[in-house]
Amino acid sequence: MSNICMDTVVFFAEDELFADGLQEMKEAIESCYPEGRPYCESNMSKLFKHLDISTEGIHVRGDLIHYTIEDSFIHLDFDSAWNPMKEAYDILASRFNLKMVFMAEEPGCNLYYNTDDNGFYLSTNHKAVLSDRPDDGSLDKLYEAADGDTDFYFDSEANMLQWFREKGKFEAANIAELMELLNYDYIRIHEFTNPY
Repeated sequence: MSNICMDTVVFFAEDELFADGLQEMKEAIESCYPEGRPYCESNMSKLFKHLDISTEGIHVRGDLIHYTIEDSFIHLDFDSAWNPMKEAYDILASRFNLKMVFMAEEPGCNLYYNTDDNGFYLSTNHKAVLSDRPDDGSLDKLYEAADGDTDFYFDSEANMLQWFREKGKFEAANIAELMELLNYDYIRIHEFTNPY
C-alpha cells in the first residue's frame, strides 16, 4: 500500500473574464462527484475521463474526499498516492483558464507543501505533531493543554511560538530555539514550503 498524501487544492478565477471557466469546472465536478457517491467512485481519473483528457503519463492516482463550491472558488480535498497530483491540477487549471494553489502533506515522506505564498486561500505554514506523552512528566502541561489532539496547524511562526508559550511554557524567539527546547522524540515541527 502506498503512503497517502493529503492534498487540498483551490481553483479560482483571476478576474471576472474567467468566471465562465469557474462555472464550467463547478458543473464538471458536480457531474462526476455527486453528493452521497461511494468512495470507490471518487477517483481523479473519473474527472479526466469526463473532460476527455488523457491521463497517460500523468499522476492521477487519488480520490476526492470532499469538495466545497463557492461563488469565487472551488476547494477540493484529495487523498493521493505518495505525492501531490500537481501536474493534474495544472492541467485542470489550464483547461478552465483558472488559477490554482494547493497544500500537500505526506508525513511518511516528510513532504509539507503550500503554494499559496500569500495565504489567501490556504494560510497554513507550520504544523506541530505531538506523539506519545513522555513518562518523565516533562511535557505534561503541554499534553494536557492539547486535550487529546495531536496535530496543530499554524498560519505563522509567531502564532506557533505563542501557542507553545501559552500551552507549554516554552519561551523561544524563533523555531530554531523552540526545536532546541522540545524533545524530538515526542514533538515534531514541520514547515510548509513552496518547492515550485
